[in-house]
Amino acid sequence: GLYFVVTAIQYWASDYFITEFVREKAEVTAVFVGVSASAPILGVVAGSSTTDLLGGLDSLRQVAKICRVACAWGFFAAVAGVCAALVQPQADTSHFVAEVSAMWVLLFFGGAIVPSISKINLEAVPFWCRPAASTFTMMGYHILGFALGALVPGVLSDHFGRHLAMQVSLSVSVVSLAGMLACILIADSQVRREARGMPAVAAHVPQATETGPSGAVGAVEIVNSFAPAGALRGAGRVPHVGAQGAAAA
Repeated sequence: GLYFVVTAIQYWASDYFITEFVREKAEVTAVFVGVSASAPILGVVAGSSTTDLLGGLDSLRQVAKICRVACAWGFFAAVAGVCAALVQPQADTSHFVAEVSAMWVLLFFGGAIVPSISKINLEAVPFWCRPAASTFTMMGYHILGFALGALVPGVLSDHFGRHLAMQVSLSVSVVSLAGMLACILIADSQVRREARGMPAVAAHVPQATETGPSGAVGAVEIVNSFAPAGALRGAGRVPHVGAQGAAAA
């Protein structure tokens, strides 16, 4: 949802300002550059700094806490998106300033979500399938976010006008907020499971089982976790390296 809205603004906001708010092209270009260069960057810096100040993502409780903070940012972004959608396009400066301000707030809080949510998304899956998870995530970003964010407003604009197209595009941020609320519920359930002494359903990072006398950890299990059956040592798996094996090496 975030990338859908950002792409819609990137592709269609300038034309929307020129045609619906009757602004000069030079003015629109300057305003667009200022908004797109300041809001997302400041949002990412603020979001990552806040995550670090709150203690990072080192435990389930911390993940639940950061999810709540990210959801609050998502709420502000969604409110800003709805406000931007409700601004009626007119030629006077006040409406134009209100629209630009709402878009700036939307992009700022949207950028603040990115650092923590990107890390949580990747670490929510087991270690051995993170490359595939990252691939599917990027595919989703490009198809559902970047591609549809450029395509859908154009189709709606051709059939219903630019104003309705931008209203729909900016309101998609509300759908993203619903997904973030679901993340909070999942994180809280994990914390409750941990408090009751039950194993949390979390990502498992393969660990070496033995350590040599020099302190070097044998990472053979990590290799085995990625290798397909029969790919290492014929039809078997690489054995664990114990203290004697490490010393012999």
